[in-house]
Amino acid sequence: MNHVNTTTPFTQVNCARYSLLTLIVLTFTTSFAATAATPKEGDYNARGCYHGPAHVNTLTKDVMAGSYLLTGLVVAKENDVWHNVSGTCDGAWQLVNGELTEMGSCDYVDLVGDHFFGIYTRKNMDGQWKVYGGTGKFTGMEQSGIWKPDGEYSQVTGEFRGCSTFSGHWKMK
Repeated sequence: MNHVNTTTPFTQVNCARYSLLTLIVLTFTTSFAATAATPKEGDYNARGCYHGPAHVNTLTKDVMAGSYLLTGLVVAKENDVWHNVSGTCDGAWQLVNGELTEMGSCDYVDLVGDHFFGIYTRKNMDGQWKVYGGTGKFTGMEQSGIWKPDGEYSQVTGEFRGCSTFSGHWKMK
């Protein structure tokens, strides 16, 4: 049986042109739609769960301190600025005579690879969060709000496992 190649160089070139044209149209319409749909300001309400190595120094049950390096995933509604981000956080805490203080930083990244960076502090259960910068679509973002631990979870020696909720307001410069 003889096989006849019906694809000529002319049709191959036309297919390549149509493929390139389709790619260009999709790129511009997708970019335009994403830009048009992206709000410049809004409220956020999210929940993140984190785990990682933790170190604790204890003198007594009333005097202790520790540090950690955590990775986590954030769950938020689709149009929330926190939707589909994950992050790495490092921090330290101390508990002295019933007073808990904590501070640290987090670097969050979305599915595209755009980042935003923030600092958190906490005294007892009242935590504050503030974003200081970002890349890509997060460039120029300002964000501040509250965060607090959410629930109790079983712990493994040398690790931290936990979740927190956070809410507040963000805007683009």
